[in-house]
Amino acid sequence: MTKPRLTSIGRRTGKSDTRKDILAAAQELFAEVGYSNATIQKIATRVNVDPSLVMYFFKNKQALFVEAVTPVYDPLAALTTLVGSDFSEQGERLASFFIDLLEDPQQGQIAQGLLRAAMTEPDVKDMLEVLFKDKMAHVIETIAPGKDVHMKANLVCAVYVGILTLRYIAKLQPLASLPKDAAVRYLAPLFQQCLLGIDE
Repeated sequence: MTKPRLTSIGRRTGKSDTRKDILAAAQELFAEVGYSNATIQKIATRVNVDPSLVMYFFKNKQALFVEAVTPVYDPLAALTTLVGSDFSEQGERLASFFIDLLEDPQQGQIAQGLLRAAMTEPDVKDMLEVLFKDKMAHVIETIAPGKDVHMKANLVCAVYVGILTLRYIAKLQPLASLPKDAAVRYLAPLFQQCLLGIDE
């Protein structure tokens, strides 16, 4: 018995959960090989569909990536539980948290993919704005209450994006090859100053 042919726009004949299958395959592949290596062709092959069908449901790779990772990417959810009551150590704890996050194969790939996609996709930019502006402000308000909470949150995010861009995406040397513990020691004072603000 021959398999159903794809129509001109790449859709399977008959009722199916093809879109869900594609999304599930994308989630698996992005986690396994990262954003750059998870091509539309590879995702389509995993679901046994034509690549045009993937593009029918998702306008491009960035849009597929955002929908695939949104349910599993919320790096700030656990942050407040990691920050201790000793204010003098909070910069170090933040540095350690973010470096651990970016060193994790899955979370690091997601972070890199989101930042790259944000350069061209408004939906990704909006997602990161909520993450960096609103959620980070809530975290900062919890661990370093006081004035200028949103400014402090912006500065913490600026340091995070900087280390993500230069160490993990651009792989700028010698920063890229700096041992993890040393990276934390360099970053800790920067995060601590962000939390202190300029008048405290």
